[in-house]
Amino acid sequence: MPIELLIHDPEDHWEVYDLAEEIITEREDGEEIDRVYLLGDISDRTNKQELAKRQKKYLSSEDIKVLQQYNQLDQQINAIIQRHQQEGARSIDEIIQQFTPQEAELVKLHHRMNEKVEGLQELLMKALKEESAIRYAKHNKHVVRLKEEFDVEVYGIVGNRDPIWAKEMLPALTIMFREDQPLEEEGIIGAASTFEYWPDGAPEPYSITWPNSEYYDDSPNDENDSFVWKEYKDKDLDLIVTHKGGNYGRSMEGIRKMNGAQSVTGIGIDKLGRKNRCVEYSGHIDSTYIYRDPESNVLTIRPGRNYHMVVHRDGKDVEKIEVYRIIRDAPAATQSQAPRAQAA
Repeated sequence: MPIELLIHDPEDHWEVYDLAEEIITEREDGEEIDRVYLLGDISDRTNKQELAKRQKKYLSSEDIKVLQQYNQLDQQINAIIQRHQQEGARSIDEIIQQFTPQEAELVKLHHRMNEKVEGLQELLMKALKEESAIRYAKHNKHVVRLKEEFDVEVYGIVGNRDPIWAKEMLPALTIMFREDQPLEEEGIIGAASTFEYWPDGAPEPYSITWPNSEYYDDSPNDENDSFVWKEYKDKDLDLIVTHKGGNYGRSMEGIRKMNGAQSVTGIGIDKLGRKNRCVEYSGHIDSTYIYRDPESNVLTIRPGRNYHMVVHRDGKDVEKIEVYRIIRDAPAATQSQAPRAQAA
């Protein structure tokens, strides 16, 4: 029976690794941790000063102004489209027919800017990639330490806040994604299964790197477009490790609107959980959650941002869950002292 340590979205909170090491080293004989799961959103904190330095390598101040203008235009057009939808327009043709002359001019300006902005966005991507490489390298070192010094397997999921190059920057982390499923023979798969919709336009840098279509392994509304459903619908699964998770009972109550983003659940993950009546580990939502939905019989286990969980699992049966609180002596941004583990 594997004993598995769950780490909610790290998001560059380095103390999560300190707590993981403490939990691993303080185990009694026969209670050793076999696996660690990082549940997505590995990195999230763009260092604006570092990014600004790298932007200067590729973009002039005028280029940056153009990108800002384009993003503002995006937000205006999204707001216009949303207003026409609220007024009853159901198709893009109906929306276009309802454009005022001024709105039509904004759309034409947007189209004229597309080609130039596309090139600028590619340069901005280079700057973003260079800046994020610093953060992901630090995560990779922590993963190497867990594997080599504490002799545990470490698996991970990509989250909606991880840019499209995250996988290549985390060579030490075994990422479970699409057809790369090293634990499939044990009835375990991993999936991102997350979508974000920004009705007012995504803020930088997410307007460039997110949503990450290369990470889409599911569909919000069509099982025929869901990779995970088509690939694994005939498999017998005991455990699904996801970033977002399915919509089982009250499991999505913790979702809230943040910075204009609205989350959408993947239909494939939802159907797989219901078909297999299995266990689901998930991240994404910051609230802590342990709940077996009586209708689907799916047991959702979500540590939340303030806890790690140790799960004693035998197939679909969970025998025990240990909950460890991260005791912080200072805000995460200024934390210098390692957190202490406290069993809850």
